[in-house]
Amino acid sequence: MISTGGEEQTSAYIRSAGTPNLVSRLSGALPTECVCYLPAFRRIIVAMFGLLVALTVLAVCLYFKWSCSYWTRVGNVAGPKPLPIFGNLLEQLTGQKHFGEIFEEMYRSFPQASWVGYYKFSNQPGVVVRDLELVREVLTSSFSSFNQNDFQIDETIDPLLACNPFVQTGDRWKERRNQMTSVFTMNRIRATFPLVQQVADDFVQFIQRTRRVDAHFEGKDICAKYTVNVVASIAFGIDAESFTNPDAEFVRMGNALFAPTWLTAIRSQLALFAPGVAKLLRVPFVPGYVDRWFRSMVNETIRQRKTTKRQDMFQAMYDNLSENGKVEVDINELTGHSVTFLSEGFETSSTMMSYLLFELAANPTIQERVAQEVREVLKESEGQLTEPGLHKLVYLEAAMMETLRMHTPVFTLPRICTKDFELPPQFPNDTKRVTLRKGTSVIIPVYAIHNDPEIYPKPYVFDPERFSEENRKSRPRHAFLGFGEGPRLCLAMDGDRLTQLPMARIRTVMKTSPDMGNINAEALFLMCRAAEMFIEHMAKGAYQKGSKTLEYKDLARFVESEDNLEFLQQILPNKITVKEYKAMMEKKPDTDDDTETEDEDESDAEQEEDDDDVEIVDVTAKEKAAPAADSEDSASDSGESNSVISIDSSSDEKENSKNVSNKKSPVKHKAGEN
Repeated sequence: MISTGGEEQTSAYIRSAGTPNLVSRLSGALPTECVCYLPAFRRIIVAMFGLLVALTVLAVCLYFKWSCSYWTRVGNVAGPKPLPIFGNLLEQLTGQKHFGEIFEEMYRSFPQASWVGYYKFSNQPGVVVRDLELVREVLTSSFSSFNQNDFQIDETIDPLLACNPFVQTGDRWKERRNQMTSVFTMNRIRATFPLVQQVADDFVQFIQRTRRVDAHFEGKDICAKYTVNVVASIAFGIDAESFTNPDAEFVRMGNALFAPTWLTAIRSQLALFAPGVAKLLRVPFVPGYVDRWFRSMVNETIRQRKTTKRQDMFQAMYDNLSENGKVEVDINELTGHSVTFLSEGFETSSTMMSYLLFELAANPTIQERVAQEVREVLKESEGQLTEPGLHKLVYLEAAMMETLRMHTPVFTLPRICTKDFELPPQFPNDTKRVTLRKGTSVIIPVYAIHNDPEIYPKPYVFDPERFSEENRKSRPRHAFLGFGEGPRLCLAMDGDRLTQLPMARIRTVMKTSPDMGNINAEALFLMCRAAEMFIEHMAKGAYQKGSKTLEYKDLARFVESEDNLEFLQQILPNKITVKEYKAMMEKKPDTDDDTETEDEDESDAEQEEDDDDVEIVDVTAKEKAAPAADSEDSASDSGESNSVISIDSSSDEKENSKNVSNKKSPVKHKAGEN
């Protein structure tokens, strides 16, 4: 029992509490009976703290174990075994492997799968797509479900990079991309050809000067000098001085964005795989001094353009954003698009050029063929490379495409599922479908697809013939993703190279409406792709497995079976034979049966067997007037009967019966001839 004096001492201590050693002060203030319990009290506190730590660790471990079982829980999805916290990307974090190699291993480990389940950092589930049909679905057909890139940037930390369409989503993406595509029109690109040619001439002179000093040079370095000079000239009207000044600012700023340093690697890792950590640490992708330099450069360029205009990309962007000087330009937007000009045209182009030089040096026969093609084109234009001559360098273009296949600067196309999407069965004999939830990462493994021996035999052999016109058509469209695909494809790609249909013809068709105004280049391209996709959908849906030929009856049957193709039933009506038509008419009352003569009945009986293969096409009143020869050709082409009888579906049964009777003789005669 505690005495009153002890209580007074304890109260006095409590009033003066504030010294760090609470327990020791208490032990000095409390009587002997209480002090003896303090060691036990300490042990209880330590034990409770230890238990709390143990429970926390256990809860974290159980959480990560549970999160690592996501694909098992949703349906025993096949995929590589993950590690807690790091998922399947530990080797990427430690620098042992590039993420492109990691996804290639996943791609090769499940050769029969359409897609593979994997785990990102923090065990977030994701999907690696293998099947090219599913690749097409993600990038093009179901773009609305995958319209966001899995590369997240905080606009408050990276305001300049946030202007790049690559990192934008939804309406912001459409707005940013339209701003850029309005600049990359064919007329504006064509106008920059003399500027590029001037830089190319300077490039040749630079190589000649360099080789006088040393015959050896670093391919990536000289290619980077060339591409940064081209971007500076055609985008900003600036001489980057990369050929004359080793410490040129423009070159230093470009290298600061892409130079392979530890800082660049950390920024890229955080932006790709841990955007939440990047936001928490406020780590910008664009360094602060690069941000300030670009703003200063853009402000100076604007000041100069107020007195002197220049036909380049910067001027086009400035006029577009300012509505030709009517409104004030947002300096963040203009500077951000300037960074996009550099990022899109500098690093990827120089990387491709350096690898192309390497492959040509390693393959002298191919190098000689490329050089011979260039000589022939230059000879035709008296030693000057012109724009029409540039389009004649077919083999050089094939060599460039093969370089992009083997050494793609884009190892993956990362997407995010923006609304729930039902995946196809993972394996051919599987019927189980898994729903991909909103927010799930979807990886298109470009590097793995480009090196798949099933698509490209001997994938590690440099062979430009893979990209001949014939070989391109023999492969699925999405087997080459060097420029991306779908609405998010490379900004400056020539649309005619990406579509099978002639864009000029599609534009003419779209312009047939008198109310149609100007047609945006992106809208035209997407319309061409939509038309191609519709044709592909019709052909695949109508084609019968085991058949060698796609016939008229296949298309008509498919149109009839699909409710959403009802608008085509007037163009592709289903055909029936005369015998089938007669059977159909017999089921209905016919008031004119008594007026039929006995001779007509006998004639019908004689012709019944011959007419079994004759088809009747249900057509509209407009088609009723078409020549009989056209109908016969249509039937002949489809491999069905030799003649076709056209019947207006809007006529009554009496008129139908008379029409058939009046046409029986010609039909029998033509069938006999054939």
